[in-house]
Amino acid sequence: MVNVAANYSDDQVLIATVDAYVNSELKEYLLGGYPTVRTFSKGKVGGESFVGSKDEGFITAFIDRTIKGNNASPAVARGKLHELKTTAEFENLVKNSQVPVMVKFSASW
Repeated sequence: MVNVAANYSDDQVLIATVDAYVNSELKEYLLGGYPTVRTFSKGKVGGESFVGSKDEGFITAFIDRTIKGNNASPAVARGKLHELKTTAEFENLVKNSQVPVMVKFSASW
């Protein structure tokens, strides 16, 4: 995810990861297992999602579908992977973002 995040500007999409095992209240976003990747738009769960580890090509295509139609400018500045530590950080990012947010819900057992 870190390598893929560097290919997009934070003006296009925010890419984040959060430990849903530690932040158990986020388990509601899981789709049958770890990792689950979900998209959010305007504070709500968006359309596409997937479960399981995927290669960079799959993730890039997934992000491109997510931002298609979003009137964001082409990537100039590089984005970063937003490593969220708490449920509050997750809620703040999703609620306040003006662009689509892609979040990987993982577990650190």
